[in-house]
Amino acid sequence: MSYQDWKMTTKAKLIYDELCKDFLIGPNENITTCSYDSSNKQHFVENSTGILNFDKIDNQCQTLKNSKSKNMSADCLIYRAWNDTLYFLEFKSGTCKYKDIRYKIIDGFTNLYHYALKKKIISSREEYLEINFRFCLVRRNAGEVYLRDTILGDLERGEELRGTEVFNDLEDFYLKKVSIVMTPEKVPDLLFTITDGLIKEINYHYIDKVVKKLTTALV
Repeated sequence: MSYQDWKMTTKAKLIYDELCKDFLIGPNENITTCSYDSSNKQHFVENSTGILNFDKIDNQCQTLKNSKSKNMSADCLIYRAWNDTLYFLEFKSGTCKYKDIRYKIIDGFTNLYHYALKKKIISSREEYLEINFRFCLVRRNAGEVYLRDTILGDLERGEELRGTEVFNDLEDFYLKKVSIVMTPEKVPDLLFTITDGLIKEINYHYIDKVVKKLTTALV
């Protein structure tokens, strides 16, 4: 079996492919719609690349475990072939309660487990725990404006990983890694990486309505 054939048969890839069959990516399901900030009624990140809306998937997965309670879920689910990893992607504008993010991680992880079990992609919890999962949080601060970002850019970069320590207990059990991106210029780099180069540029919307086209530095 070739390396490429092996990649096509991994559990992570099988889960993602099955999800794509059951939950077709609609014409309006993309980074733009998934990152929309309903509280401020404005866009966050604009890009027309189609993407799996995990909110839709999560609602359907609820029925597989006979749960009547509303779970919390990440905005998107992305499969990256390069490292055979499933990425939960969450966009958060303004106040961010890390307790809510923890719930999104745990609920999303649990719901996909029941989905994979129902689809007979896996046969045990141990088999599921071998799959690589990562969680990426893209934050936009309530006080962020374009002028502030350009002047204090170097200082802002120091916030890139701030807060990840609260997720340490989730790593190596639910996830391989949790990443937090707060610097606007880092957002296209993240999206470029986890989409295997599919997304190269975005329109980034600041809280003060300024829109800036940002291109990845990784090309």
